[in-house]
Amino acid sequence: MHKESSNIYWLLHGKIQQKGDITMMVVSFWIGIICIVVSGIFLGGWTSGDQQRANFHSETSSHRRFRTNIAWWSGLFGIMFLAISVFLYFRI
Repeated sequence: MHKESSNIYWLLHGKIQQKGDITMMVVSFWIGIICIVVSGIFLGGWTSGDQQRANFHSETSSHRRFRTNIAWWSGLFGIMFLAISVFLYFRI
């Protein structure tokens, strides 16, 4: 038997990668997507203009600052995990 057939290898776009690399790519992709969705929720990106206006006038500035910080950090982590996923996919 060949060494490649005795070990756990997967063929992905002409490159032989270990199964752990593919799993890590998928996990980092989904963590990135979840972080981006959380960021959109905290920034109010999924609401209409009327809802955003109402939320703006009904919250305090400290609450708005807290919500914005959570959104920015979540978005940053989401971009970072998506970049890791792309790095693992293309093996740069």
